[in-house]
Amino acid sequence: MREYMQHRVDVLKGAQFRRTVLGVQKLIDGRFESALIGGLAVAYYANPPVTVDADFLADVDEDVFNNFRADMVRARWGAMPLAFTTRRAGYPQRGFAFERMLPDMAKYERADFLFAGEDTYLQSVVRRGKLVTIQGARLRVARPEDIIVLKTLSGRDKDIEDVFALMRAVKVDQRYIDNLVERFL
Repeated sequence: MREYMQHRVDVLKGAQFRRTVLGVQKLIDGRFESALIGGLAVAYYANPPVTVDADFLADVDEDVFNNFRADMVRARWGAMPLAFTTRRAGYPQRGFAFERMLPDMAKYERADFLFAGEDTYLQSVVRRGKLVTIQGARLRVARPEDIIVLKTLSGRDKDIEDVFALMRAVKVDQRYIDNLVERFL
């Protein structure tokens, strides 16, 4: 377990985390609440990510987000709207993907923002997120139980692998997870 945890810490101290997550967090700069979800959130608790993107769940007013999006574009991020075909409570309906090439032009970085919208569960995921300090920056990371619920609802193979990794690495409130998954599926 010690070797596994050391690798997790290395991921969170790495250049990708510093450049993408902390860079985006500076642009958010208190304008709205968000929580890190996805592979990097899993890495915070359990295992290193295999993805190159940072995923955020944002509880934000549309006008505030539009101003943030304009700042991202000024910082040379391309922006593309995201829409999801799954229409059910507990699952984001839309968001925005941001991507930019790195100076060496061989790699890119990506940050996805999924909107909580009017969904009270998704809003609670952001509010319940664990406030942490990594590399001097404060950000929220969704709780393991909520990451598990979101990844279960997604149902992709990688998401299910992440679910098992989280359940092996941290103690979770299984009743909370079961109740929500049963409610949303």
